[in-house]
Amino acid sequence: MRLRAMVTASLLGAAIVMLPAAPAWAGCTHVTLTQATAVTPAKDDAGNWVLARFGLNRLPANVDGRTVTVAVLDSGVQANHPALQGRVRDDGRDLLEAGGATRGREDCRGHGTGVASLIAGNARGGFRGIAPGARILPIRVNETIGGESDDGRKTDDNKIAAAIDYAIEHGADVINLSFAYLNADADPAKHRVFADAIRRAVEKDIVVVAAMGNEKDATDSFPANQEGVIGVAAIKLDGTRWDNSAGGKDVDVSAPGGQVLVGWPHGVYTEVQGTSFAAPIVAGTAALLKQLHPKWKGSQFITQITATADPSPGGKASKFYGAGVVDPVRAVNDLPAFGEAFKNPNVPVQEDDPQAIAAEQRSKDLRARALWLALGGGALTVIILLSSSILHNGLRRRWRPAE
Repeated sequence: MRLRAMVTASLLGAAIVMLPAAPAWAGCTHVTLTQATAVTPAKDDAGNWVLARFGLNRLPANVDGRTVTVAVLDSGVQANHPALQGRVRDDGRDLLEAGGATRGREDCRGHGTGVASLIAGNARGGFRGIAPGARILPIRVNETIGGESDDGRKTDDNKIAAAIDYAIEHGADVINLSFAYLNADADPAKHRVFADAIRRAVEKDIVVVAAMGNEKDATDSFPANQEGVIGVAAIKLDGTRWDNSAGGKDVDVSAPGGQVLVGWPHGVYTEVQGTSFAAPIVAGTAALLKQLHPKWKGSQFITQITATADPSPGGKASKFYGAGVVDPVRAVNDLPAFGEAFKNPNVPVQEDDPQAIAAEQRSKDLRARALWLALGGGALTVIILLSSSILHNGLRRRWRPAE
């Protein structure tokens, strides 16, 4: 049985090396950093098709996932990336590195950083995560990206189960799993330890989100086929199925997964594709809902996300789109599908809003600039007045010394 992580071969094959040769962390010498083309984020949301589609500015004020923790079980998370500064908890776990020294806050492949940035990435012009106020609990558990020559350290069901239990014990509200077993390998009986850990998370009303996988002919995917798990397929910019997205009866919802802008090691941004990057968009939506409705049962989050999904070409219950394409704004703003009246609570500010911090800093910079301009203008006025007086007296005396 081989675990297939969700970075696609097309991403690797089309990559152009534009990043520094040095690894993001000294402990990454054992593995090749997945190279990617560096992309500069657009100046506003209109230049990012994912953000343009969702219109996240229509979310209620202060609804950004604050108070919510999302566990990212992946290749680690580069915590000092500009998109993730202040968003990554320092009590993560590393199940791959001896001694766990990184606490999950380093990433040798880029995959986990990209996933985390889509969930909780800080707002920067044409980039932001779905829930930029959420906190990421990084758990480094898998470095494989597929292929016989893959030099990443492989995971196993025991490590993944331990990672899920760690997330439960450390207060995760949402768990994102951007890897999958497909087809014959998707039989839950082959992954009892893994499946039992998922059951424990679901029983705690933790929202578990799983990528469907990147094989277009696959019709069964574990852990998406587990009860209480949201299985996520991928779409392209035009709203149709991403070419290699797995399908089947366990697709609950779909999300953007083609040409998706994410944060990447070395502090850059790049475009990626795959169901790996559709799943965190749904996880971010769950974080928004968790902030608003902390006492909801896990099934209520699934119902709300699927009931408010945008229509897709496949119609409802499609094997490629599920209930449709996730819509974070509708999920938050629409009346809950199970009858509870929606109300926008008076959300307490638990921590500084990164967008508010940026706005305040811009305001301070403008005030400082205006002050310096005023001082400079005053000084120039004094110089002109003095110069005029000297010139007048000099001309009057024909530049002779005063007697």
